[in-house]
Amino acid sequence: MSARTVVAVALALSLVAAVAKLPKDRTVASVSRLSQTQRERAPLAAVDLDPALVEAARRLLPRDTVYAVVTGAGVPASQPLTLDAVRPLTAFWLLPRRQLQYPKRAEWVLSFGGDLDALGLRYTRVVHVAEGVDIAEVRR
Repeated sequence: MSARTVVAVALALSLVAAVAKLPKDRTVASVSRLSQTQRERAPLAAVDLDPALVEAARRLLPRDTVYAVVTGAGVPASQPLTLDAVRPLTAFWLLPRRQLQYPKRAEWVLSFGGDLDALGLRYTRVVHVAEGVDIAEVRR
């Protein structure tokens, strides 16, 4: 088998593999019907995170602040909201605000079903956004 034949076969197999990985027409059609905002919010919906919460945090938190995220069982959701799911999403949506791992070092705390009192912090204000969801400004 010549080198040219080997290359042609490899390209053909690559093309077949790439076509097999393309989304089905139904998937493309369903996504194309969504508005740009709906497509942007899709990752939030995937973890049952209400976009209103993230939008409230964007309004409340100063752009140069640092914040932490806590989660717990106190928020109604189809699946438990875990830090692994919520942290990356809030980090993206709340840029340029910086997310910290430890609430004791933060100026704000976003609580998705967490227990703010259990953190041992004092708060200047706590804004109730939705059932089980609060945004708290830490008193310094």
